[in-house]
Amino acid sequence: MGQLSEFYLTELKTYPDIVITAIPPKISRGENYEGLPWVMLDYPRYFKVNEHFAIRTFFWWGHFLSISLLVKGKLAADWQWEKLDNALMKDWYLCCSTDAWQHHFRPDNFILFCSFQNDQLSNLPFIKLAKKIPVAEFEQAAAYLQEAFLQIREIIKKASN
Repeated sequence: MGQLSEFYLTELKTYPDIVITAIPPKISRGENYEGLPWVMLDYPRYFKVNEHFAIRTFFWWGHFLSISLLVKGKLAADWQWEKLDNALMKDWYLCCSTDAWQHHFRPDNFILFCSFQNDQLSNLPFIKLAKKIPVAEFEQAAAYLQEAFLQIREIIKKASN
């Protein structure tokens, strides 16, 4: 996670449209997400009561590594999510739950983005997009997460313009 945070910091220095970069990366860990240990990296991150913006990298022991973009509040309302096309959003999931703090990929929490209708997006309390790589493919995880981070930059660029 430390090496990923360095990559994220470097990439965001060259991308001035993401303004919430003054808060440093945060790596957290715990012993009990559905009974198993986890580690996560939040960067960039901004959490207020009704405003959230974060890119979260999450490792759940024995399951997967994931990366997600969480947007809640004014940004979520102002961005044009319908601009995101299926080519860019291939393999991305959209949170369909009302709990932004769940990370599992069961159907009650995430569904493929391309199966969501644009008019449904405006009814969500937040937008959380995520993708994952299984632990069995751990050797490719760093490259996968770096590429996904760059895709998030493109998602932000398209939705925020």
